[in-house]
Parts: sequence; C-alpha cells; structure tokens
Amino acid sequence: YTVTKTNTLSGCSNTDDVVVTVNNTPVIANAGTDFTKTCSTNPNGKQIGEASAIGFTYSWSPSAGLSDASISNPIANPASTTTYTVTKTNTLSGCSNTDDVMVTVDKAVPTANAGADVTVNCLSPNATLTATGGGSYLWSTGETTSSISVSPSITTTYTVTVTAANGCTASDAVTVTADNQPPSITSICVVQPTICSKGSITINASGGSGIQYSIDGSTFQSSPDFNNLITGDVKGIYIINAAGCAPSAPVNCADIASSCAGTTINTIKTSGTVVLSDAVAPAQKEKGVINSEGLKVKAFPNPFLKTINFQFTSPLSGKAIMELFDITGKKIAVVYEGMVKAGATNTVRYNAYGSAAGMMIYNLKVEGKTVRGKIEQMQ
Repeated sequence: YTVTKTNTLSGCSNTDDVVVTVNNTPVIANAGTDFTKTCSTNPNGKQIGEASAIGFTYSWSPSAGLSDASISNPIANPASTTTYTVTKTNTLSGCSNTDDVMVTVDKAVPTANAGADVTVNCLSPNATLTATGGGSYLWSTGETTSSISVSPSITTTYTVTVTAANGCTASDAVTVTADNQPPSITSICVVQPTICSKGSITINASGGSGIQYSIDGSTFQSSPDFNNLITGDVKGIYIINAAGCAPSAPVNCADIASSCAGTTINTIKTSGTVVLSDAVAPAQKEKGVINSEGLKVKAFPNPFLKTINFQFTSPLSGKAIMELFDITGKKIAVVYEGMVKAGATNTVRYNAYGSAAGMMIYNLKVEGKTVRGKIEQMQ
C-alpha cells in the first residue's frame, strides 16, 4: 500500500509504501488409515497419523489408548472401537485443520464348551467328546477336530482350546471317569458235599456295584450262593460287575483263604476245574465200600504198596470214567474209561509203581452219579 500526505496550505505532499504479506496457505491434516485390531491382527495396536512437519503442532482427541497425544504419529491401541481426531496447526500463520481415523477393535473371546463329563467302563470303553464355540479346535491330545474319541484306562481330564475367526481363544475341560476296575474275590466259603447231601459255595467279592457270580463262566446270577453242587459242577469262580468289568482269569477256590467261620476249605484243582472233595463219614463206609447214590466203590488194599484194586458196581448202564488225583488236584491217571452194565461188578487194577507215595483221591463218575474216596500209598 502507498500513502500520499499533502499540506493543505502549501500544497506540498509526499508518499510512503507499506507491504502487507498474506500467509493463509491451507493446512492439510492426515490422521492416517482406518484399521482393525484383533487377537491375531494388530493385537498391540498400530501407528496412525503422518510424518512430523516443521512449523506445525499436533493435538489428538481423545487421548485414551494413544502412546502420545501431542505428536504427529502416535501408536493407537484402544480397548474398544475409537475414532481419533487430529488437529494440525501452522505455528506461523495459526492456520489449522483436522482429520479423523477409526480404529475398530474386535477381540471378542469365543465361548468354549468341551461338553459334559462322561463315564466309560468295561461295557462301553470309548467316549466321544464334542466341543463347540469356535472356528478351530485343539485338544490336549493333539487332535484338531471338534469331536474326538477317547478310551482312557484311568480317570482323565481333556482340555480343548477354541479359536475364533478373529484369532481369539478360550479353553474348556471335560473329565472322563474310568469305571473299569475289575471286582475281586475276598473269600470263598465251601461246604463239602457228603454222601447224604450235596455241597455249596458262597462267593464273597468286592469292587463295583451289581456284581454277578458264576461257577461255569456262562450262567451268571446276582446271588453269591450256589447250592446242591456235586463234583465237577464248579468249573471256576467267575465274577463281573455292572460296569462289565471282570478279573482277567477265573479264580480257583484253592487259591483263596476262607474267612467264613464253621466251614472248611477242602478243594482239589484239576485242569482249572474246582472239585469239591468229599468228607466221607465213618457211618458211610462199610468194609471199605463207599456208596454214593447207589454207586459203590471198594478200593483195596488201602493203604497199598504198589498195586491197588478198584471194584465198583453201578446202578445204571452207561459210560464210566475213574480218575486219580494227587492232593494238589493234579491228575495222575485215568484208571478206567469205558461202558458198564447196571448191577455188574467191575474190577480194575492200577499199578502205581514209580508214583510218589502219599495220599491220593479217586473219582468215579457214571451217567451223572459220582463217588469219591481216598487211598494211601505206603513208602
């Protein structure tokens, strides 16, 4: 601008100039690019804004979640979705401008569910575990499918980690109880059969509920008592509980000590079969003859040295077999096997030469009728 100053009396004048510089260049602010923060992408936030320019100041709002609200390019790490506004000011002109950037926060944790606790047993040893709540799964077994099959031998807790699409994870656990311990026999009570009455067995066992009992391995009953038994009825002692668990092998009576007062364990083991041995009363002997259900046997001489004679008569015709056992139940020999006629007297001689001296037990069976007796070999 030029000013002219004039004296009104003399008409004299003069001029002067002044320069007015205009500095109003627009300020361009840049808050940066919008971004999303998840558990797997930008989990710790990201830098926003622009490179710092000389002659400008910066101010961000809000300041929560920013590493520094007064610089041009802070780290934005908000806890929830936030829009940040930056004000950029020219320190010479005082001119300013603003810009916005949105930070979307998606860190929703999935709901992991490993399913309800289950129980496996000997009847159903396998369990299927199914998890829900995510896009991908990782079990403590290393499997990566939503459903897995397990068959633990002991009670085990399985953990599944669920991962959502945003990379966030959650875990849950399920316990599989293993009810697979077999029951065990605590004692066996044996009442010996006699010529006038048959014997019985009571099996005492523990381990699990609903125990079933058997003396042949095929027919089971809930009662532990077996009555009216004769030699050969007991093939073994079998037990199984409601979970379907059983000992790995049948138990032999002679392997168990009785805890039942007033009863006698007097058993013989033969090829895995428990044989109840007779306790023959003196009144049931007549001149060395043992009589059971009409089946008569005489063993003489008794005691014997090397050779013994067996003389027997059967009330029935049919197949007969006479076997000889030692006192441990080991079968020594088959003395006789063949057909007999009713009422006929049969004589069999057995040479025990070379056998260990001592007590032996013979067992004669004809068409379901059985008689047993003891003989002794002298040294």
